[in-house]
Amino acid sequence: MENQKLIQKGSRILEIGVNKQTFVKSFSDIVGKDGRVYYFDVNREELNKASRIRRNNIRPHYLFGGEYKIKGELDLIFLNESYRYFKNRSEYFRYMKKYLSPFGKVVIIQEDSLPTLNFLLGKTVKRKTIIDEMVDAGFRLRQEHFFLKNKSFLTFERI
Repeated sequence: MENQKLIQKGSRILEIGVNKQTFVKSFSDIVGKDGRVYYFDVNREELNKASRIRRNNIRPHYLFGGEYKIKGELDLIFLNESYRYFKNRSEYFRYMKKYLSPFGKVVIIQEDSLPTLNFLLGKTVKRKTIIDEMVDAGFRLRQEHFFLKNKSFLTFERI
């Protein structure tokens, strides 16, 4: 299982925080016609921009009473620079486990708390904080990448 790709044909992905649609189209290309890419953002402007992407395997997603309306289990929950916006993060990801397939993963890319302007503005989260919160939510760190400058790139799996 170590060599299994996170995203492949037929995968089902939820991107939380579409962040200028950086990944939505790429995910769509990879998962193909049998996969699904759901996306969610609290920023209506970003949701509206992403909604203009017209592909059969991309589904905008809105929360209904705090519930995601997603058919089937997810293979990946992906956050790029959106982890910092959540309150009660451990509780949120503990709740999100029910949407993951047994081998589903959570990938978090987040600027680390280094002495930058974003740090001073409170737009960063320490790597250790992310790991501690995700462990508290019932996940374990599976993989970590170091090629993004000043950012944590962490992959978690269910315990």
